[in-house]
Amino acid sequence: MPEHFKKWVEKPQPLKEESLSSWMIRTALANLNSLSSLLDYIKVYYADSIIYDINEDYDFNWYYDLLEIFTTKTQVPMETLKKMSLSYLNFKVDEITKVKEDTSWRNSIFQELWFTKWKSVYGTGLRFCPLCLKEDGIPFFRNRWRLRYITFCPNHYCLMEKFWLNLKEEIKVVPLL
Repeated sequence: MPEHFKKWVEKPQPLKEESLSSWMIRTALANLNSLSSLLDYIKVYYADSIIYDINEDYDFNWYYDLLEIFTTKTQVPMETLKKMSLSYLNFKVDEITKVKEDTSWRNSIFQELWFTKWKSVYGTGLRFCPLCLKEDGIPFFRNRWRLRYITFCPNHYCLMEKFWLNLKEEIKVVPLL
């Protein structure tokens, strides 16, 4: 077996309510050491003409070719990955309205009003419940945490936190009750 095939042998299964980007990161960590390493690996061995940006918000932007590689290597069906993405809601909006013309403007407005983004002009960014992550057997980010109007955890009744950079730092929980 060629050496590069040995670098992608782990096939983590998506968890219930997990975001696409969270699963991609877990897959990368299980096989190499980071998502950027995995994207570089994909570029070299599978898609040499395409460069996938580590700063891309993969929950919103649907890259069929990239996800086809993930599907092939992990045996997770494309339909499952599609439903894990926030783009899935854009597909649903198009399906319900049966609009055939370019809908990117409507989807952009829909995304801006309803979801937080990795980098946001409104300063919302990624949010998470520190207690959920602490309780998880396998920590992962949930799609519902990307909803702009979710500001507290419905399970733990604490404020959602923004992504912290120092993983060794203690997370402070702000209870609402």
